[in-house]
Amino acid sequence: MNKNIFLICIDGWRYDSIKENCIPKKIIPNITKLINNGVEKKIVSNGMFTQVAFPTLLTQTFPLDYDGHNFGIKNRPKSFIEILKEKGFETNFLAAAHITGPLRYYERGSDTVLNLCDHKSFIEMYIRQYLDHEIILFKYEQL
Repeated sequence: MNKNIFLICIDGWRYDSIKENCIPKKIIPNITKLINNGVEKKIVSNGMFTQVAFPTLLTQTFPLDYDGHNFGIKNRPKSFIEILKEKGFETNFLAAAHITGPLRYYERGSDTVLNLCDHKSFIEMYIRQYLDHEIILFKYEQL
């Protein structure tokens, strides 16, 4: 039987919102199902905002030990995502904000990366589609 590990980080959503039933479970049915059928763990961050908390969550290191807050995990030791990948897990990183990319490397070690609202991704997608089209035209002209 395959085992799965899910780490769901919802920025700005306090743990006690779920635990103390402040938010009705009907609003979050999928997360409620994961909680009810899995293991729920409380994780407390070391910072009040993503830029400080996320690097520590991923690498168990503190920002001021590795060039401060501005570079994510770029210059830090292996993240737990990379360790899971080395152990044979398939790793996926899904974000809904502009936290991925070459500046911060939060997705480092992930097989698949999808960022739902990163404006840089739209530009990259456009360039990739344009270049793919040009390559197809070039190959066609060579026939």
